[in-house]
Amino acid sequence: MPSAANLYKILGVSENATQMEIRQAYMEKAAKYHPDRNPEGGDKFIEVATAYNILSDKDRLKAYKDEKEEDTFYRADQTDVFEQVTTAFAEEIRSRMDAKRLKENIREADLGLNVRTIVAVTLNELYNGAEKQVDYRRMIVCRDCQGSRFTFQDDKCLTCSGQGKVKRNRKKKNRYVACERCRGSGKIKVRKSCTVCNGLRYTESKESATIIIPKGGPRTGKICLTNKGHETHGPRPRRQMSHVIVGINLIGHRDFKLHHNQRDLITCVPITLSEALLGFDKVLLTHLDGRKIKVSNPAGNVIDPSSKKYIRGEGMPIAYDSSRKGDLIILFDVQFPRKLVLSPSKQDQLVSILNQQQDTSTVPFERVSHGGNDSYRPTTASSSSSSDAGIVHERALVDDTTNDHIHPLSDPGFCGHCNTKPLFDENEMFGEKQQPHHESRLSLDLFLDMIGVHGPYDDDEFDDEDDEEEEFFI
Repeated sequence: MPSAANLYKILGVSENATQMEIRQAYMEKAAKYHPDRNPEGGDKFIEVATAYNILSDKDRLKAYKDEKEEDTFYRADQTDVFEQVTTAFAEEIRSRMDAKRLKENIREADLGLNVRTIVAVTLNELYNGAEKQVDYRRMIVCRDCQGSRFTFQDDKCLTCSGQGKVKRNRKKKNRYVACERCRGSGKIKVRKSCTVCNGLRYTESKESATIIIPKGGPRTGKICLTNKGHETHGPRPRRQMSHVIVGINLIGHRDFKLHHNQRDLITCVPITLSEALLGFDKVLLTHLDGRKIKVSNPAGNVIDPSSKKYIRGEGMPIAYDSSRKGDLIILFDVQFPRKLVLSPSKQDQLVSILNQQQDTSTVPFERVSHGGNDSYRPTTASSSSSSDAGIVHERALVDDTTNDHIHPLSDPGFCGHCNTKPLFDENEMFGEKQQPHHESRLSLDLFLDMIGVHGPYDDDEFDDEDDEEEEFFI
C-alpha cells in the first residue's frame, strides 16, 4: 500500500490543486491504467482510484490532512485511515467485479450460450501435437433449490408456539387438542430464499478439462468440448448443456513464424558474405521437432539479402491431414563485414571479380585516393579534374546500427503484453465478437458509477447469436 504522503503524487498534482484539477488528473490516469487498455496496470489503477476516492471527498480529505499533521503518530501507525479506506475500497471493487461477472454468466446460461475460453500453445506444441489442460467457469442449476430460487425450511409454529397442541374450551372445560396449522408437529414449512444461490437459480462451478491439440492444430482454430458448458434451467429431463469452445492462441516463437496460410513455416538464417558468394553445404537450422536441416547451395549461385529458399514438405502439418506438410521458407540474412582492409592490388582484383557479370552499359570505376582513404568514382571526361565531385569519402560514412536488433519475424498481430495471437480470426473462431486476451478486471464506467462520475467509456457487449457447428469435437 502506498503511504498517505503520496496521494497527491499518485495523481501527479500539487497539494494546492483544485477539485477540477484532481478530477482531470484522475481521468487521464484512469484511462491510462485501466485493465481493459493496460492489462498490467490493474494494481496501479486501484491505487489511482483510491487516491482520487480520498482526495475528492471533503471529509476523507480532512481526515487525511489531520492525520498527516500528526507526523509522529502517522509514521508509527501502519493501519491509518488511508490504508483502511484503501482496503475497503479495493474489496468493494472486487465484489462489484464478481457480481457483474456472475450476472453475465447467468444471462449466458439462460440463453444457452457456449462457454468461451482461450488456451495458449507454443509453435512447438502446434507442430508436434500436445495435451493441454483448460480451466474454465460454468453455471449449473442450484442443486439445493433446483432453480426455483426458494427452499422450504422448518420453522416454529406460531399458533401453538411449537408445542403441537393448543388449548380449546369445550363444554366449559379446557382441553388440549392438536394444532390445526402444524397438525401437531409444532413445525411448519416456510418458504425462504435459497441461501446457496442467493435466489439466482445458478451456482458457479470451476471446471478443468484436458484437450488434445492435433498436429497442425484444429482446422478451424478451435476445439469444442461437447455438453461441458452452462446448464440451462428447465424441467430436469429437459435441461440443456451448452458446449465449451476453446480458442487456440499461438505464442510467438523466437526463430519461426507461421505463415498466414497456416501451412508454411518461415525462418531467418544468418550466413556470411563468403557463404553468400561462394556457396555452402552445412546444417542451417534445428527444426521444431529437433531435427537438423542441412542445406546445400552450389558455388556461383549467389545469395543476396532478399533471397529465400523453399524446402518442400518441411512446414506445418496440414490440420485436416497430418501426413502432409506445408513448406519451410528460409530467408537469408547476409552478414556483411563491418570493415574490410585490403591492399590496393587486392581491391582492384576484387573489383574485377565482382564486375565480371556487370552490364556492359555500366560505367567503369577507377580507384582514387583522397585524404589517405581509397574510394571509387566513375571514369568520365572530367574524372581527371581536381574537383571532388562524385567522390565518396570513407570518413563521411557512419555505421548504421538501426537494424541490428530488428527481427525479421516480427508480427504486428501478436499481443504486446502476452505475446500471443489467435490462430484464426476470432470473429471466425467464435462466430461473434470475442473478449480481449486478458480478462477485464473492472469496467471503467462501473467504477465511475461507484464514485458518482460518469465517463465516456462503454464496455464491449457480446452478440447473442449461437456459435456455428464446430469442426473438431472431443
